[in-house]
Amino acid sequence: MKYLDSKPTGKVYDYFKNGILQTEIDSIISETPLKLHGKIIIFHQNKKKHRTQYYVSGKLKNEIYFNLDGSRALTSWQFLENKGQKLYRQGKYKEALNVFRLANEQAKKEFTEKNINYALSFHNLASLSRICGKYDNAERYFKEANFYYKKSVGVNHPFYASTLFGLATLNFEKGEYKKSEALNLKVLRLIRFKKIKYLNYKTVINSLATVYKVLGKYKKAETLYSEILQNINRNDTVSYLGYLYNLYQLYTLKGRNKKAELALSKSRYLHKIYYSENHPKYAAILNSTAVFYSDIGQVHKSESFFLRALKIRETVLGVEHPSYALTLNSLAKLYFTLGQHSKAKLYLERVANILKKKFGVEHPNYAIALNNLAQVAEKVGHNNEAKQKLLEAKKILRQYSGVTNSNYAIILNNLGIIYSNLLDYHKAKLLYEEALNIRKERLGVRHPLYATSLNTLSTFYFKQGKYIKAEKLQLEALSVRKKSLGETSLLYTESLYDIAIVYQTIKNYSESFKFYKEYFKIIDKVIINNFLNLNEEGKREFLFEKIIIGFELYNSFSYSLFTSSLTIPKSKKVLSQQYNNRLLTKSLLFNSTQKTKERIYTSKNDSVINLYEQFIAKRIFYNKMLQLPIAKRKKRGVNLEKLNEEIEDLEKALARKSKDFAKELEEYKEHTWKEVKHSLKKGEVAIELIRYRWYDKRWTDTVHYAALIVTPKSRYPYPVFLKNGNFLEGPGFAHYQKYTSGRNKIGKIDRESYTRFWQPIQQQIKQLYPEAKSVFVSLDGVYHQINLETLWNPATQQYLKDELDIRLVSNTKDLLQRSQRVASNAVNQTPIRVFGFPEYDKYSRNPRSGGATQVASSSDPFRRFSDLMNGQPIPKLAGTQREVSKILTLLADRQISARGFVGADATEENIKASRSPRVLHLATHGFFLENKDLNQAQNRGLMAFAGTEIKHYVENPLLRSGLLWTGAQATTQQKPRPENVAENGILTAQEALNLNLDHTDLVVLSACETGKGKIQNGEGVYGFQRAFLSAGAKSVLMSLWKVDDTANQWFMQYFYESWAKGQDVRKAYRYAQRKLRVDYPSPYYWGAFVLVGR
Repeated sequence: MKYLDSKPTGKVYDYFKNGILQTEIDSIISETPLKLHGKIIIFHQNKKKHRTQYYVSGKLKNEIYFNLDGSRALTSWQFLENKGQKLYRQGKYKEALNVFRLANEQAKKEFTEKNINYALSFHNLASLSRICGKYDNAERYFKEANFYYKKSVGVNHPFYASTLFGLATLNFEKGEYKKSEALNLKVLRLIRFKKIKYLNYKTVINSLATVYKVLGKYKKAETLYSEILQNINRNDTVSYLGYLYNLYQLYTLKGRNKKAELALSKSRYLHKIYYSENHPKYAAILNSTAVFYSDIGQVHKSESFFLRALKIRETVLGVEHPSYALTLNSLAKLYFTLGQHSKAKLYLERVANILKKKFGVEHPNYAIALNNLAQVAEKVGHNNEAKQKLLEAKKILRQYSGVTNSNYAIILNNLGIIYSNLLDYHKAKLLYEEALNIRKERLGVRHPLYATSLNTLSTFYFKQGKYIKAEKLQLEALSVRKKSLGETSLLYTESLYDIAIVYQTIKNYSESFKFYKEYFKIIDKVIINNFLNLNEEGKREFLFEKIIIGFELYNSFSYSLFTSSLTIPKSKKVLSQQYNNRLLTKSLLFNSTQKTKERIYTSKNDSVINLYEQFIAKRIFYNKMLQLPIAKRKKRGVNLEKLNEEIEDLEKALARKSKDFAKELEEYKEHTWKEVKHSLKKGEVAIELIRYRWYDKRWTDTVHYAALIVTPKSRYPYPVFLKNGNFLEGPGFAHYQKYTSGRNKIGKIDRESYTRFWQPIQQQIKQLYPEAKSVFVSLDGVYHQINLETLWNPATQQYLKDELDIRLVSNTKDLLQRSQRVASNAVNQTPIRVFGFPEYDKYSRNPRSGGATQVASSSDPFRRFSDLMNGQPIPKLAGTQREVSKILTLLADRQISARGFVGADATEENIKASRSPRVLHLATHGFFLENKDLNQAQNRGLMAFAGTEIKHYVENPLLRSGLLWTGAQATTQQKPRPENVAENGILTAQEALNLNLDHTDLVVLSACETGKGKIQNGEGVYGFQRAFLSAGAKSVLMSLWKVDDTANQWFMQYFYESWAKGQDVRKAYRYAQRKLRVDYPSPYYWGAFVLVGR
């Protein structure tokens, strides 16, 4: 370089060390800052041009690249490199991969093998190939990059170590954990002994610790985590966040979950402050928190964290980003665990579509998504669909990850389950064993997935009758799950009843009972942990998919042990446990919902009460939208699924908040049969009826019933086992119906039903407690459909109601609350509301009115309708006008305030406007849609009824029960509804849930079949009974079958005659039955109504 007056002048030349020209510059305007002008030529060491640049007064105006052979390049490596990096940062991985392929090809033209950029082009290609699941290509490119880094910069360069670390990560993802371990160790040696200043030193240690954790080398993992913690700069926020995360990892390894939880909590707090609550890194720590709670069995907590992480990733990264798909997949697996299969399937399909679009159908992550979808399909019985998905997933993983990958083992294990379901046991066994060997080799014998293989293989041997092998494998699985997952894990509880079944089958009842006891000791905690954050539907799915199976198995165990050669004293503990189980689980969903509502209102917390009222308002809005045709909903922009999700979220939030106001969660408190015994007064007996499927080495189609009897003198609950459940529910019930239908108005006596349904129980009561006068019965199964009082005892020539005072309770533990019950607060009650004689054929001009204190009577006869769903006219019930008139007159004579609503005033609007009336009396047509009704409607091509699609009636049993009011016929005939009419005239049980009846003493349903509904064993009848009790009513008087109209009027008159005197509901019920029997001796008349209470 030459100077003139201290300034550069003329051309400037720069040379390589070997003296070959490297750069030729036309002119340098200034050195500080450097400003170039004119043409600049940059040469390769082979003296060929690399690129030519054109500057004007220091600004680059043009640039031309040349290949090694001197030919002009169409584009430059640098341009492609920058473009690929940009696409990578945008998450467009497949596009980035294609660009990096071009960049690699261009690098081969532009650079020699000793140029670092030549190696870098392979490195980028390797990293993107790994991300896109092209594992074989990735491994080849990493090795080439490693070779060329060694050639260009040597083995002490960070980039050389980086390729080794990339290979370590690749092998970890492939499930080649031992290879990953060796490569991580090699990188660490380079860092430690070659003194490479490698910025990701802690990352490598963390990676190796993760490998050790997966391999079950927990002590080595602990050592590495401790090393990281010792070298953290706590004054540096980012370092401290890493410190907290590694501290969390360390505590989880040691099983110190409380401390792990605290470390995560601190980490979340600092992430929120340092990054903000909308940052992807904050989403990552939320996701980790969710996984932690899921792993320790507190899935109720994990859902909320998953949802928050999902929302952030959706907002910041978008719904097509792999991180969003990762959280969505975790959430779906959580829902699958909770038994919410339809929701899990919906989310998993979205995950599969994201991964398919992002990475293609040959990516290992897409294979895992297929596996997850297959698990859902298998769970709902679609084995062939599951098989196809698993075979596709197996092919993908076999091609890209090899046959020793741990994910490959997951596919094999699940495919084994499918072949077992399809009765191809030979294939199933081979797949189970291959999966077990892979997991043993890759994960070690302390890993939960190894335990899963042990469990499935044990189940396989059990089905083959090889019980010794099954026992050995199941005990090992139990031990691994206890150590690796903890006692509150659902998988551990499943192992408990699995091993109990093995011992039950080989008649080792002592060992079986030992494991059942441990199961029941833990399961109440599992229920509490998971119920607190679920809505009612979520609780139902979780309870019946994950919990009830253990209790059902125990019912068969109890019968087997009691009827075995063992003596009765050895059965006492078993029967006590069976009764206690029933106290915990019977009506658990109903009680849980009720207690949540009670706690909210007694809290006097305005914000929570407002939240609850928002929930009710949104549920009412949902019901209204359900009645609109699809086209109208679309026009109004209403998405039912989204609206339902909002309702579910509110319900979960309310469940969480309500528990904060409770000194203890009474509905989950463990009660015992002894408490029930001590609550009984002289002459009282408590009976829990239990319907259960019979288990004998497998689930059978046989139904059993058990009646567990407790008296004030009981030493243990004494059982009566009825093995003829199928007969009782079939021919037995059909026979009972014949004698309680309109065909038996003359009172022909049923001499058989008592013997079938009650005699064995009555004999035991007499033997145990001859002085019994009152029996509190908690019903189940077919017993919900009969009125026990109507059973005729051939021996005594009396009906059961004349021998015993039968009182129905939802759960016999309700007796424990008798002393705590107080009458409803009259201040909060409104006058009695009596509804009847609606005008079905037209909408009311004034749907909201104040009612009347007196109503004119009518003598027109009742008339029936046959098919509600075909749009035929609905006959008016003039007799209900007379019924309302008599009730109002009776009450007025006793100076009891009441209002009547008849004709155009008998509207759904007026019913919903009632606020805790003392008594709510509803006299009209009632209906219950059986499965056959819905099937016939679908076969006729009927898509909707009363505006609501038929599918919703199928899915929601509370929509199937309805009462018809003014305008109902106009609705079924699809007449246009006036703008001032908000309701369609059909009050369903689903809508009745939202009524305000918190201080209502009694709801009277003077309509046909209002006691009907879908029976859920262990929970009761999903119909008006449940709806009105859930809405707050203390008692409900309802009918089990179609009632005679005249007898019905007299029954109601007698009932109110008695009630008006002393306002004792039960006495009034007994009085009405007794009086009606004088003129109507057949149980068809007086036995139709039953009284149920909370």
